[in-house]
Amino acid sequence: MGQAANWDGSVGSGDPVVLNPPDQLMDAYEDEAVEGQPFSYILGPDADSKGGYSGSVADVLLPDSRADFQLPGYDWFVDYLRQSTRLAGFPGFGIADNLPPDLKAIAAAWLPF
Repeated sequence: MGQAANWDGSVGSGDPVVLNPPDQLMDAYEDEAVEGQPFSYILGPDADSKGGYSGSVADVLLPDSRADFQLPGYDWFVDYLRQSTRLAGFPGFGIADNLPPDLKAIAAAWLPF
């Protein structure tokens, strides 16, 4: 994992967005789905795992007919992505003022959606 020059390296505190690639969703669906029943899909590691500690995963039940779904322990997925983009992909910093200088410049350039 890379590290910014002015950063103390505490990855867990920033809780970087990490999502499994879409092709893994297709593989999981083909391997695990039972016709007409939801299956649990692992979106990615939780904050503890990303911080180098023993953690878990963030998973959701699919298919989900809603346009958005709720993450375990978080708000709705789209809200999580919005917060993440406002914070240059590191929602764990909470607000832009807490971002390391290199990430503040990235966050300032991103447009809301």
